[in-house]
Amino acid sequence: MGIKDLMKWVKSTHPQVVTQYPQRWASAALRGKRVAIDGTLMTNRFHFGERVVSARGASSLMGWYTMIREMEAYGVRPIAVWDERGDRAWKAPEARRRLETRARNLARQKHEGRRGARMRKLQATLSAMGTMGVRERAIIGACWDTGLLGTEVLPLESKAEEVEFTERVLATALAVGQMAARIAELTALYEEYVIDSQPVLRPPSSEHPTADAFEEEEEEIRRIAGDTAEHGKAVVAAADLLADEEGAAVVDARLRCLPAAEYTETPRQRDLSDREAEVFDLAFRGHVALALHELQQVEERMPGVADIFDRALAAPLESDHAACRELLRRMGVPIVFAHVPYEAEGLCAAMALSGAVDFAGTEDSDVVAYGAPLLRNLSPAKDPLTLVDGGRLSEAVPLTTEAWRDFCVLLGTDASPRIHLIGPKTAYRLIEKWGSIERILAHNPNVAERVEPNFMEQVANARRIFTELPPVEGVPDVRGEPDEAVAAWMSLMGASIPSRRLGTPADSQRELETSDRGLDSGSSREGVMASAGDFGAEVWEGPEVGEPPAAPAWEER
Repeated sequence: MGIKDLMKWVKSTHPQVVTQYPQRWASAALRGKRVAIDGTLMTNRFHFGERVVSARGASSLMGWYTMIREMEAYGVRPIAVWDERGDRAWKAPEARRRLETRARNLARQKHEGRRGARMRKLQATLSAMGTMGVRERAIIGACWDTGLLGTEVLPLESKAEEVEFTERVLATALAVGQMAARIAELTALYEEYVIDSQPVLRPPSSEHPTADAFEEEEEEIRRIAGDTAEHGKAVVAAADLLADEEGAAVVDARLRCLPAAEYTETPRQRDLSDREAEVFDLAFRGHVALALHELQQVEERMPGVADIFDRALAAPLESDHAACRELLRRMGVPIVFAHVPYEAEGLCAAMALSGAVDFAGTEDSDVVAYGAPLLRNLSPAKDPLTLVDGGRLSEAVPLTTEAWRDFCVLLGTDASPRIHLIGPKTAYRLIEKWGSIERILAHNPNVAERVEPNFMEQVANARRIFTELPPVEGVPDVRGEPDEAVAAWMSLMGASIPSRRLGTPADSQRELETSDRGLDSGSSREGVMASAGDFGAEVWEGPEVGEPPAAPAWEER
């Protein structure tokens, strides 16, 4: 996540520390420089930038390939930095947010699954109603308007034709076989819709056969969900499991039945529900043709809404990251790891401050809090590279080192939440006046009453992160393979490099990079096979690919 809204604040208050390079790596200030790239973050960006879930593995490889080749064309020397997997208990707040977000997305995904099943049943019912006579459909409409169906009339503008029926006639009509069946089907589907239109995740009822098992696991589920602060390590461990296919399945199964999690429909889901209500209203009023037409409109919009949650839940696995690291090794890019409890952006910043590299390449604004030079917009290639000089910013801000650090912490970090109603302007004003978070809380009871019980413990974790830089170790010397060999390996992995990119001279690299970049959202990517599946461990075991080469010494841990 980085530091919330820090970049907006910097651009607004200290624009002089921000420099843009429209020519990207071709800019004189960047040619021949060394850049430590946050490999974990960049892989995630390439992964989620591909809209076709099945092509994400290939797209990530293509994204890395094109970015590295563009850098090398101008003499820029990249070093990739990855997070070492392990327990970072200080990340409990961020891990909790990840799990809560995933729980909501799972619930919304299931919500759309129920809608799809309901629409299929409704279409069958409407088709059957189409064979009924006008009078029979009018009787159903009259039952709907008089409330005999046991459901409330939807607040829509449309009105049924005025038809008078006595209760005796209506009761007799409802007993007629086909008509009664259609009414029962419509009523059941509508009642399901009414429940779904006010969604909330609920635990199984006491009558449910899995209720006993649910109660036995409730404590573990709450621990995974992070309901209490003392379960920070378990929260982080649960979030870390999402990087493994089997682990993600276990976590998702528990998140789907969280006892206290609630969710609401997104605006696009709400629009579908409103349209669905119109379908039911038209159906109950006997306007079958209009109902079928409106149903078709709903069905045409449903895949786009469902795809949002499918893509959000298809997070990159550790095997996807391993494939990208293997590609970089073959391309001759050194790889180092940020060992627990540190993270990649911290090590990138430490390398820049120590002189091992010139810039820290990432989107994570934590780098600025360290006072290091942050290079952003590494991808996509159509955007200018942006340098935020953390050192110049530290000098420009009239705060002590400790006060500047506390200002960053107040904005909200991976280790600590933002206090409700405290944005960047208010946070800076408070820090400027009081100098520390402790003094702010002591002299502003209206602020203190809004903090979480363990807020200062989280603040201590955040301060420690921004105070203790990770140690900088030696960078391995890696010899890359010929481009043709790299291209052949990528082809086996489902990512084909256009022949025009192989051996391309430097002055043409950027133009090709802009057109071929793997992160252009929604576009068809040349060189990325649309049918390519996510890279998985089983790919290594194929008879044509074989086992991966032994990991270099610096990755053995």
